[in-house]
Amino acid sequence: MRFFSLLICAAIACGDDGSSLQSGVPLPTFLTLDCNRDLGAAGARLRISGHSAACPLSINRKEGLVVGECAGISAGTVRKVVLEYYVLLDGELLVLAQQSGSIDLGAGESERVAVSIAPALATRRCLGELSPAEINFSLCDNDGDGMENLAEYCHDTREPLIAERSGDP
Repeated sequence: MRFFSLLICAAIACGDDGSSLQSGVPLPTFLTLDCNRDLGAAGARLRISGHSAACPLSINRKEGLVVGECAGISAGTVRKVVLEYYVLLDGELLVLAQQSGSIDLGAGESERVAVSIAPALATRRCLGELSPAEINFSLCDNDGDGMENLAEYCHDTREPLIAERSGDP
C-alpha cells in the first residue's frame, strides 16, 4: 500500500506538478470581519475520510491563504476531506466553519497530490463524520441552542459552550 502527502491548494490554483507550497486555499472572509473575540487566534486543520487524526495546517494571513501538507495518507481510493477553521475556547475546540472537498488517490502516480477544496463555506450544517459522509447539525453549534458557533463566538454576550435559555426558570 502506498502512502501520499496531500498538498493543500485550491483546484484552480494548483500547477501540474502539484509541488508548490505557495498555492493554497484562500482565507474565508469571516476571518477578516469585526468580531468581539479574537479571530486572529483561529487555526485550520484538514480531516480526511478513513483517517482519525486531523492534519494541522497553517494560516498565512499576509498572503491570505491556508497551506500545508498531510503525510502518510493511504492510497487507492477517492477520499473526502473537510477543511475546518476553529478556535480554542476554554480549552475546548470550537469549529467555526468548514469547507468540503475531495482527493483522488486511486491512480497512485505521484508522491504529492493536490486537494480540491470547494469555495462554499458551511457555518451551520457541518460534516461530523466523513465516511460515510453525514451531516451533524451540532458540530458547528457546540451547545446545541440553534445558533452557530461563529455567531456566538463573535457576539461577546453569548457563550458558545453553554446553551442560552429563554426566560423560563
